[in-house]
Amino acid sequence: MNKKFLYLLAIAGIALLLSSCNKTSSITGTITDETASAPGAVIVFTDLLTEKADTVQIVDGKFEYSCNADEEGCFSVALVTDFNMRNNNNALFIPEAGKITINLNEPATVEGGKLNKALTEFVNGMTQIRDEAIGKFEEARLLPQEEAMVKMQEVQDNYSKAVREFSEKTIDANPNGFLGFYALSNFIYDLSYEELKAYVEKMGAFTKNHPLVISQLAAGEAMESTAEGKMFVDFEGKTPAGEAVKLSDYVGQGKYVLVDFWASWCGPCKREVENTLLGVYDKYTPKGLVILGVAVWERNGDNSASVAAMEELGMKWDQIFMGDDKTPTDLYGISGIPHIILFGPDGTIVKRNLRGEELVKLVDEVLK
Repeated sequence: MNKKFLYLLAIAGIALLLSSCNKTSSITGTITDETASAPGAVIVFTDLLTEKADTVQIVDGKFEYSCNADEEGCFSVALVTDFNMRNNNNALFIPEAGKITINLNEPATVEGGKLNKALTEFVNGMTQIRDEAIGKFEEARLLPQEEAMVKMQEVQDNYSKAVREFSEKTIDANPNGFLGFYALSNFIYDLSYEELKAYVEKMGAFTKNHPLVISQLAAGEAMESTAEGKMFVDFEGKTPAGEAVKLSDYVGQGKYVLVDFWASWCGPCKREVENTLLGVYDKYTPKGLVILGVAVWERNGDNSASVAAMEELGMKWDQIFMGDDKTPTDLYGISGIPHIILFGPDGTIVKRNLRGEELVKLVDEVLK
């Protein structure tokens, strides 16, 4: 084989390599409805994994954009104005190699590429499932009250089942990119830690690296390490007077301790105090129960709102103020409040996520 032929092969190989590395996704778009003429109207493209955003101008109702092709990724494209007007001029697209056409006039459409076709089919399928559930829910509301409650729960259960089954089919067909993640996100909060790990193990980099998945896995791991029967995990905050205080100053000191994770702005937290905890305090603290509040997720770390809520609700028990420090909720895998945990005299976690009558019944049983 002569040197010239080898040289030509090498050049051809380099050209092929460069062409494969430099594939681009070329987007042309249209938007002509009146929102596009609002002051400051621009089109914003946002990478949904990195959250990097680019802004392009609208010229005569058209816009253009290009980026590296990445079948694993996804972008949102949306009309934004000076007034941050809410509008339906937005869409999702996967940056497949070649030309993609986007029409942001409501309803928005995306054309170009097999993955974008699959994404559109998934979105339309989810919309159909939702609309059918809404229709059945409205029908159920017209029934007599008791029958309506049973029927509405049935509609909710069937809706959740349909979403999961449809999403699982999409994951099986598209496990490696955005579409698989998007399908998973529709029922991720219904999954146990072990179930979520099983899904993530068979999926691609987009899912594995997405902040939502990372945070849910971390929360699941935290919940597993602080499950019922496990020993408490300590943390430190401030008393309402600003002094340092630890959970271990109360838990593991020989008494049952009921710990309420709450926030001043949380309506359900306040109702749980009024409907349950005030009565539990009056009835069971004389029998040895300790109640402790942990005020979390305060906006801007301002504890004054927690103090005001304590006074408003007549909360008589000690508190640990955390401001905007998420350490306690991260340690215990808490994603929603109120979250009330009963700790045993030795610091063992007896029961998590207690509310209402279940809480009262358990406290009554352990203090007999």
